[in-house]
Amino acid sequence: DTALIGARYDDDNGITNSGSVYVFTRSSVDGIFTQQSQLYANDIGNQFGISVSLYGNTALIGAKSSSQSNAGSVYAFTRSSADGPFTEQSKIHANDGAENDY
Repeated sequence: DTALIGARYDDDNGITNSGSVYVFTRSSVDGIFTQQSQLYANDIGNQFGISVSLYGNTALIGAKSSSQSNAGSVYAFTRSSADGPFTEQSKIHANDGAENDY
């Protein structure tokens, strides 16, 4: 089992309100969740973790804005197994994204 917890105002990577996502796992249904890792955007995102989604070994993490514009985007992370680390694969944004398109 895996839980993703978004912390959109987190400053842990040294940038105000850049955000992060905490990854927790447990090995059994009655087990305790323990923190496995903390995810950050590879670029300077704003409020990374404002939304999170997990499907199998793919995590989609929303950000309010990015370094390129003030338009929202989604970061795709994957892992090779249920207990493996997540790695950022791509950043997805609208082709016609404009300023303040959150």
